[in-house]
Amino acid sequence: MNKKVGNNLQSIDYDYNIRGWMTEINKNQMAAADLGGKLFSYKIKYTSREGIENPDTDQFSGNNVVPKYNGNIAEVDWRAVESLGASTSLTPKRYH
Repeated sequence: MNKKVGNNLQSIDYDYNIRGWMTEINKNQMAAADLGGKLFSYKIKYTSREGIENPDTDQFSGNNVVPKYNGNIAEVDWRAVESLGASTSLTPKRYH
């Protein structure tokens, strides 16, 4: 699905899984050095985990990142333009 925003200044591509859960925003721009001219790219992972299982086992004992099958989010990756004209990091930020 695609939506034009900002009086057609930018278009945003949305992807959904078979359950109707949004999975990605601007997915083709995640790997692009300049985000392909987009302002951000976002990936939501429900049933998979790509990052570390537990960032701090002492502080978060027993709270490992595991795939979710009930609609809850296991992990999120994103990249965004932080300031106009500045180069954007190629490494996505991750929340788990």
